[in-house]
Amino acid sequence: MSRAREGNHHMVTIFSKPIRTVLRDGTPVDLRLFEDGDTEALAAFYRGLPDEDRMVLKVDVTNRKVLGELVGEIENGLAIMILAIDGERIVGEATLHIHPHGWTRHVGELRLVMLREYIGRGLTRMLLKQQVEVANYKGLDKIIYRILDVQKDALRALEEVGFIKEAVLKRHATDMAGNKHDMIIMSNFVVELWRTMEDLIRDTDFEMIP
Repeated sequence: MSRAREGNHHMVTIFSKPIRTVLRDGTPVDLRLFEDGDTEALAAFYRGLPDEDRMVLKVDVTNRKVLGELVGEIENGLAIMILAIDGERIVGEATLHIHPHGWTRHVGELRLVMLREYIGRGLTRMLLKQQVEVANYKGLDKIIYRILDVQKDALRALEEVGFIKEAVLKRHATDMAGNKHDMIIMSNFVVELWRTMEDLIRDTDFEMIP
């Protein structure tokens, strides 16, 4: 068992095997947990994002130190990352960050990054659905998602799967280029998100990879 799997050994119940989903155009994509050996492929994925997409990331994951800190969180069970893989290439990832102590120990913070050519093909919903299942398994009550005002497509996608705009913090965020943005906090309770996503994805093809 890898270090990442040791840190998240409780997740094996859900992800004992990769999950194969079929996108709207028939492309098969595998969903699985991040493992040891994925770091270089993950770094290549982040480096392959367009500049305008990297500008709105919360942290610069193309920085090796920052990426190392993220991997450390995964290994310590403070973050759970699900990778979307087309062939041998990472094409998206969704990460659920957990704070095990304090006021927000019942709340998970979700982040999702995807190559542009996979947006609008059903993969966003599938990644979000799997992370909602993880949140439920972890006993979390609520999920939040922070985005910037310029991320219009992400805002629509989150609303479609049941997230609700809870707050707008004016000029609260500074992107990688130094521009100020309003931060939008989207959220909902896990049970409500699960109910909405089940209805949306009821007819989507899923299979466990043998």
